Amino acid sequence: MQLEIWQGKKIRLEQEVLAVIRQNRSLTVREVAEEVGICKSLCHLILTDKLNMHRVAAKFVPHLLTDV
Repeated sequence: MQLEIWQGKKIRLEQEVLAVIRQNRSLTVREVAEEVGICKSLCHLILTDKLNMHRVAAKFVPHLLTDV
C-alpha cells in the first residue's frame, strides 16, 4: 500500500516538474525546486534521470536533442 502511494507521488512530482519546465525553460534547478516544493537534489534527479533532460545553452531540453 505505501509503495503504491510513493509511486503515485513520484509520478505527480515528475509531472509537476515537467509542467514548470515547459512554462519556462530558462529556470534554474533551484527555481524549479522552489516552485514544485521539493529539494534541489530531487529536482535535479527528476530532470536528468527520469525526464532525461540536460541543460544546454541555459535551457532544459530533452536529451535526444543534444549532441553528447
